[in-house]
Amino acid sequence: MRRTEAELKYARRHHQDDLAVVLIQKKNPAEQDLADMRGELDTAQKDATSGQSSILNVQAPKFSKLKPNATDARPDAQSAQARLRFRITSRALSSMPKSKALEPVS
Repeated sequence: MRRTEAELKYARRHHQDDLAVVLIQKKNPAEQDLADMRGELDTAQKDATSGQSSILNVQAPKFSKLKPNATDARPDAQSAQARLRFRITSRALSSMPKSKALEPVS
């Protein structure tokens, strides 16, 4: 499109009327095609936005059901961390000599 416009300007400046007519005939359908494509793009974007909204509306109840589960999992994770700390501590103590393991912690 830009190339056609540049060629058209050149043809007009150099009084090449025959070339200018051909370029105008070439430019007009190209401009119409571009306008049609922009309209289709706009429609496609609106359809995509509408589809996204529909999907989110369908999935919203599922997400609300998941939120309590996520908060329920937090105590489980904390419990798992406590068990892991206990195992690490017990392994460390079991590798120590018994007399050292029984000493009070200061």
